[in-house]
Amino acid sequence: MIIFLIFEQWLMFHNNAEHQGKSGAIGPVSSELLFKYELGSISSSSPVVYNDFVYVGSNSGALVAIKNGEEVWEFKTGGFITTSPAVDDNGNLYVGSYDGKLYSLTNSGKKRWEFDAGSEIASSPTVYKDKVYFAADSILYALSTNTGEEVFRYVTNGKIKSSPAIKDNFIGFGTWWPGPHQIYIITISGGNMQKKIISNGCVSSACWTNDTMFITTKEGKLYAFKSSGVLLWEFSIGAAISSSPAVDGNGVYFGASDSSLYAVSKEGQVRWKYKTNGIIESSPAVDKDGNIFFGSTDSMFYALNKEGHFKWFYKTQNRIVSSPAIGAHGTVYFTSWDGCLYAIGPGAAITEEEDIVNFIFIEGDVFNAPLDGDLFSVDGRALLHIKRGKNLLNSLSKGKYVFRSSNKNVYYLIKE
Repeated sequence: MIIFLIFEQWLMFHNNAEHQGKSGAIGPVSSELLFKYELGSISSSSPVVYNDFVYVGSNSGALVAIKNGEEVWEFKTGGFITTSPAVDDNGNLYVGSYDGKLYSLTNSGKKRWEFDAGSEIASSPTVYKDKVYFAADSILYALSTNTGEEVFRYVTNGKIKSSPAIKDNFIGFGTWWPGPHQIYIITISGGNMQKKIISNGCVSSACWTNDTMFITTKEGKLYAFKSSGVLLWEFSIGAAISSSPAVDGNGVYFGASDSSLYAVSKEGQVRWKYKTNGIIESSPAVDKDGNIFFGSTDSMFYALNKEGHFKWFYKTQNRIVSSPAIGAHGTVYFTSWDGCLYAIGPGAAITEEEDIVNFIFIEGDVFNAPLDGDLFSVDGRALLHIKRGKNLLNSLSKGKYVFRSSNKNVYYLIKE
């Protein structure tokens, strides 16, 4: 069997300037914890991955560089860091803080320059070519990555949390408060292009595929626009959406306040939805095989397959609102409000044929366990200790269960 390993980077919010949220690696096949790093403060920051390093911020105001679960360096700002950092092709970093400054650092944590925007930065920076784009208050900025000098600014009528999503000559983003609430598509040089007034704010970031931009809003809609600003369609769910959409060849994915993760076709038709026990503000990430990874305010981190079927979960000690990053070897990284960065993985190698058993089916009440282990409900409750061999499970109702074996392999069981 030939095995191909994929070594992936995740350079900014949702991976690239288009903010597609997809990776060329295959994510973890089980919820095995690679490491947990204590940040010491609540974190909504979404990690980025460059070479063997993970970079992430927190409400402590520090940007931390982590390698193999150990801190390498820390850079302290004067305010919360709630956004994702970004990395350019040379390994230089860019991070915004609630102290109103955007910082550029070397990959050893030394400050290159800082830009004072004069207002808290809640918009994750986007690196595109030789410029870094971000927003503070109601202004979208473009700075030189080399010097930090302002190239242009674009002034809107509302505050911006969106991270600018860039495709070729166009930038897409939204405003959320105080209004009028608008979705913008402007040119890369800051020229006015198109804007659409919406009934409620937009705190999510857009994503692009080909010439189409997708963006979600607090009014409970997913919009699809052409780069010219022409509205292709809108899809409404009747619940507020703060989660930024991800896109791959199968469709568009986002979470919502009705506790569901939605998969929608590129034509605006719902494909499936998956219900959790908490609001989903986390923006999903998608791997090479179409598996979807995301967190929920129920403190659980979920993995689904491309058809929306449960694969595995990992339980943290508080809500998860950050977007996961899929890095080297398919390892998935995310933060929780419990103040920790989690690494789940590594992911699967890409092989010529599938050699991993995802499901073992229970025939009637008999489960032939491959090893000793423990049986859990899908929400993480421990149910039974299982011995290797045949086990009678007549006390369990029909449904889906998780079996974690003594060698830490995870199997997903369906009692029919």
